[in-house]
Amino acid sequence: MNIDISDMRYNTTRLCIRPFVQADFNDVYKYASAVSFTKLIGWQNCNNREDCKLRFADFVNRKDSLAIDYCGEIIGFLRLSDEDRVDGFQQFNTLRLDFALASEYWGQGLMVESLKALCFDLFERYDMEYIFSANEADNHQLARVFQKAGFQFFEDYCGDDQHYQINVLTRRDYLESKEGALC
Repeated sequence: MNIDISDMRYNTTRLCIRPFVQADFNDVYKYASAVSFTKLIGWQNCNNREDCKLRFADFVNRKDSLAIDYCGEIIGFLRLSDEDRVDGFQQFNTLRLDFALASEYWGQGLMVESLKALCFDLFERYDMEYIFSANEADNHQLARVFQKAGFQFFEDYCGDDQHYQINVLTRRDYLESKEGALC
């Protein structure tokens, strides 16, 4: 399945989730060059403005990534892929969800707000059965973000010298909570 969410644009209570544009570079460089961010998602070279421009150009050109805009400033991103499917889910219509948020905005519920809005739109727009994501097993803060957004712990996964927890949001859970707290 080719993921194209480049036409998605929606507002939440505090955020605008939208495609990236070239004018977003300075905001992205600001958070992407922070050590707390680069360590978290592996963007080691973003302390160099030119290297960060290359990564940013990839985001602008992708059709599977969205910017998180808070008060006119880009503070993070959401990205979808149909790669790295979880064992046992390959036959289902699934998406992997990855995201990042500038560290100064952690703990304010902004990522949970973003995830709920995106997942609502994905289940409405596409015939998704599952949306999954992973976090390092010792990242309890990230696991809590998934839980607040309605995801359930699915399994532990060990590979490539790292230990991950797989979290899944099912279409059934989404439909059951559609009238409730999830959306």
